[in-house]
Amino acid sequence: MKLILIRHGQTDWNARHMVQGRNDLPLNPVGLQQAEEIGSFLKDTKISAIYSSPLQRAYQTARHIAHSGEVIVDDRLIERDFGLWDGMSFSQIAEKYPDLWKIWRTAPADTEIPGAERIPDVANRCLPFLEEIVDHHCPAGETAAIVSHTIPLKIIVAHFMKLPLNSIHEIGMHNCGYNEIMVDSFESGVVTVTNDVCFQHKGDTL
Repeated sequence: MKLILIRHGQTDWNARHMVQGRNDLPLNPVGLQQAEEIGSFLKDTKISAIYSSPLQRAYQTARHIAHSGEVIVDDRLIERDFGLWDGMSFSQIAEKYPDLWKIWRTAPADTEIPGAERIPDVANRCLPFLEEIVDHHCPAGETAAIVSHTIPLKIIVAHFMKLPLNSIHEIGMHNCGYNEIMVDSFESGVVTVTNDVCFQHKGDTL
């Protein structure tokens, strides 16, 4: 099967380099344009199912890909809860929590942010979802798409690249970045495209 992974389009908090987590922000004008562009990019691709996080920035993006088709929402694709870091800018976090920020940049899976969901816990909800859709779509050789957020998508890419969770920062995942994996089974897949934004008219964002 072909598995397509897409991060949501830009929001105002993305543009301001702020941590969103579970905050339910809509796409801003740039994000809406990015969603339209990824929809156009995939318009001739036969996608059997499109799965989305329940947060509106992901769902809005998925709707542009699905056009008039169905989008299947699954709570397991929601972004990580960043606890006390939610709503803070990266620079504010680095200033207020310098030691914790250093650990986050070097060993994210080991970082204990107060009130936050741990990276291994995100993996423990995302990967069973992944296994379900692979078992469903792989036998028929279908194409499925997932529209989600930075942390869940990086975990899925890391799973197929056999990378430890502490390596997720080495995986790029820009707004509406396109990723493609040719999947043989839940345990076996080849990542053929990562973080492609060449179809975007304007520059991407963090």
